[in-house]
Amino acid sequence: MVGRVAEEYDQHLASLQASWATPQTVVAESVAEFVDTPVVNISRVVQGEQNEVYDVALEGAQSLIVRISHRGAEAFEREVWVLGECAARGIQAPRVHGLRRWEVDGVQVAAIVMGKVQGARLCDLDCDEADVRRVLGEVGAWLRPRAKSASIAWIATRFVPSRTSSRPRSRTWPRGPSFFRAT
Repeated sequence: MVGRVAEEYDQHLASLQASWATPQTVVAESVAEFVDTPVVNISRVVQGEQNEVYDVALEGAQSLIVRISHRGAEAFEREVWVLGECAARGIQAPRVHGLRRWEVDGVQVAAIVMGKVQGARLCDLDCDEADVRRVLGEVGAWLRPRAKSASIAWIATRFVPSRTSSRPRSRTWPRGPSFFRAT
């Protein structure tokens, strides 16, 4: 994005992210529940529209990512399964240290504490649409027989070309930053 569109999107993200304000003590407690290393610093990552995200520096260890969902743990539970399946097959994926749930004013909140993966963030790669569609098609084909949830099956069917067409079924694909790059 460039120019006015980028500025408007930045303003949109800032407004959305401002509505989420988990105290740093809760972020630190979420890390401490799964890791014995003291927290040195907590930095807010203001990117993305789905979760409140923090980069948590640890004493003498690689920093972790804490992602907080203000819509409950269901999406994180599916993600934990997918990341576990990837890791079991040698696919580079963030290590999930744990998933924490709590309630704030009657609203279910969840935090996933995870490591970072070395390398470039997916959103920083300059892939053309054909490359993205090809990769998503391959991932979808691999996931289809392994799908344990409706969302994984949705991905598998949405991005895998049908038998009667060589084109993927969708004209769009998931976008957004990944926060798993090691710093």
